[in-house]
Amino acid sequence: MQMAAGGAMYTRVAVAQLAYYPAIIVDRRSPIEDPLFDPRTAADSLLPARADVPDAIKPRLEALRRRIRETYDAQLFARIRAVLSACLEYGARIVVFPEYSIPWEILGGVADAAGDMVVVAGTHSVDRAARRSGIYERLGAGLPALGQSVCPVLHRGRLLGLHAKRATAAVERSTMRPGETWAPVEMPDGIPGPMGVLACLDFLLRDGAHDVAPIAERVGECRFLAVPSATPHTTLPELSGAVWEEARRYGRPTLYCDGAEGGGTSIYVDEAQAHELRRFPDRAGYLEPGDEGVIVADVDLRYERASAHLARSTRPAAPPPGRRSSAARRRRIRSGTSSSRSSAACGEAPWRSRTRSAPRRCATTWRVSIPVWSTTRISSACAGRSGTRRSGSRSSITRCPRCRPPSSPASAA
Repeated sequence: MQMAAGGAMYTRVAVAQLAYYPAIIVDRRSPIEDPLFDPRTAADSLLPARADVPDAIKPRLEALRRRIRETYDAQLFARIRAVLSACLEYGARIVVFPEYSIPWEILGGVADAAGDMVVVAGTHSVDRAARRSGIYERLGAGLPALGQSVCPVLHRGRLLGLHAKRATAAVERSTMRPGETWAPVEMPDGIPGPMGVLACLDFLLRDGAHDVAPIAERVGECRFLAVPSATPHTTLPELSGAVWEEARRYGRPTLYCDGAEGGGTSIYVDEAQAHELRRFPDRAGYLEPGDEGVIVADVDLRYERASAHLARSTRPAAPPPGRRSSAARRRRIRSGTSSSRSSAACGEAPWRSRTRSAPRRCATTWRVSIPVWSTTRISSACAGRSGTRRSGSRSSITRCPRCRPPSSPASAA
């Protein structure tokens, strides 16, 4: 949805932060199949200390791994579907999920649930089972190479792009096969584009180091970037600094999302300092480590800062002129564990960029707890209205009418 207000055109975008087991292959094993997976050790919690499994037990062990994976996939898909449903309700056009957050087994369900939204479905490792499944052909893409970590971009049940990650982290070097090409993703009608999808280190090394020259050559074509990441909180400052520089110095909005362990999920536009993102609702908001949730923002992807031209002239691989930065109105939905406190606030809060002001609009913060195996617990305080409405095993929130997202561009004018 694009909304006209004061001559600006806004595109509603969303970034999600989740707690999850990574959909990656590490030392020939999948963390999804190990309920006590610890990336700091090579131990498999389903195997004895000596790792000697009698032949008679092996079929039962494999069956156990399949049941664990199927149960996890079903649980995760329920959460992903809830996130997509909320984003659809808010009228989001683009949704980005963290790196390694969505396994290939639920990719078809995610594509069906995405509807008209463009969904950057994290990344996942391509194993033999994935190649045999036919999921890539069903979604209209070619078959990725065995061992690649690919990032699917979904729209209306099809793949707009399937990018293979190029730069490898330490945990990926033993099993990941780097991609060989990279190109911006063209957006459907109504969304300014193209979009650049750069997973974690691909983004950090985008200026040509470590054999990612194809990215450096074409990143200047992108109007905005989506950066799914799986960065621990200890190394987040380096990556978040690069994200802030991309948006602030080069005039390219960046949709950054990480897992709950790392935190730092936000939408970077043109903040004077990165820490300003925490000043919600004046800024987009920022999900801390341990949070699970979604940030939804209205971003003017067509707006261009005059200073962007000067900044581009200093970049090693200078992008062509005419790309625009953005001013944004912000709306955030935050979600935590079931023990977290819930709060919301409703009021008139303008988004003010350094060069212009967006029209005043109602901005709302929700902190929503969505445990998978129990009833959703929601509390809110918005214009004197609050409460949780239960219906069987489902819950919904009572919202202030002023906080309801517009259902059409006309209603937002």
